[in-house]
Amino acid sequence: MAQINFPQFLRRYGIKMLITSTPDIVPGTIIERRRKGYFKYGHLREVLGGDDKSWRYRLQPANFIYGSVERSLSLASRTRLNEFGVIIGGGLNRARSVRFDLQNVQARILTNRSKLSLIPELFAFRRDNRRAWNKTLNDKWVADYTYYATEVRFTFEAEGGVDLEADIADELVVSGSALVEWKNKKSFVVANTAEVPFGFSGWKL
Repeated sequence: MAQINFPQFLRRYGIKMLITSTPDIVPGTIIERRRKGYFKYGHLREVLGGDDKSWRYRLQPANFIYGSVERSLSLASRTRLNEFGVIIGGGLNRARSVRFDLQNVQARILTNRSKLSLIPELFAFRRDNRRAWNKTLNDKWVADYTYYATEVRFTFEAEGGVDLEADIADELVVSGSALVEWKNKKSFVVANTAEVPFGFSGWKL
């Protein structure tokens, strides 16, 4: 199975990584770029209005992804970890690094709206509400797609005899209906993780 490293994956497909992510980051979300990365600012529904149906979205395979995506992260000086909808609140002092292997990347996309239909609405809003535009939307990003890894394997690097499962099992929290399966003392798999996005693609206003 083909494998691609995470920075290359982000660059190739124009995906921006979310530093802090929550389930309410969905297509149509307004994203603000700050010094440390991209963060949720609001949602276009708050600006343009509309009912639930007009902002409905669906989950579908990200068809451009073949194989798995790999990301590595040093754990030096880290006491906790919050990645891909998984929070490890402690117990990492004996781990040197962690590798994430992402499988089955999927995307959410708006069902009844698109960039082509939103742009005229946004231009009209800017024309009629310049002050609100400058405060709320100017230089912000709009999320077209939000991306999810529905299965992630966490593999830790540590000394040979270290039992990371014993160290962090009680500190491990997953989102929603996600399931955790330990593969060995230094590796576990989280499945059903299609609730918290790791990134988005979209356009800048």
